[in-house]
Amino acid sequence: MPNVVNSLLVRELDASLEKADGMVLCSLAGMTVSETEGLRRKLADQGLRLRVVRNRLVRRVLEKHGLTVETSVFQGTVAVVTGSSEDAIHAAKIVTGSDLIKSGKLGLRAGMLEKRVLGPSDVRAMASIPDRKTLQAQLLGCLSGSAQRLATVLSATPSATARVIQAHVDSGGQGAAAPAA
Repeated sequence: MPNVVNSLLVRELDASLEKADGMVLCSLAGMTVSETEGLRRKLADQGLRLRVVRNRLVRRVLEKHGLTVETSVFQGTVAVVTGSSEDAIHAAKIVTGSDLIKSGKLGLRAGMLEKRVLGPSDVRAMASIPDRKTLQAQLLGCLSGSAQRLATVLSATPSATARVIQAHVDSGGQGAAAPAA
């Protein structure tokens, strides 16, 4: 019976990793059930699923996809979150922002982004990347800000000239004499 369960788990992991562009591996040493469920709930709010899997099975599936991860990553209880690149960024943000990581109960082990294996420090850096909507807003701000400043500069010269002429007319035309024709 265990071989059937293992083969089903491997098949499910293989299918999820086949579609995934990103992944976060974390350790769950010493977490209580309520803490684990809280983490699962936070991930589920983003449409992500945390799976606790056997280390040997995860290692086998990763090697099948040509991803080599250090054996030290697979010590203790390891959980996997897979999904798109943006999903992996969201998962990294949730994991690194958790109070459990500060207490040492939750740890980053490794990650994957676009078929490249990442270390724990890379996953922390990935967590600092803004999400897609924020990046789009920043890009739009850069593009529209330059165009707005250009429009201001282009409209400033004619309006400044018009103000000088109007000031001259308002003063009654007094000032420097116009050259004789």
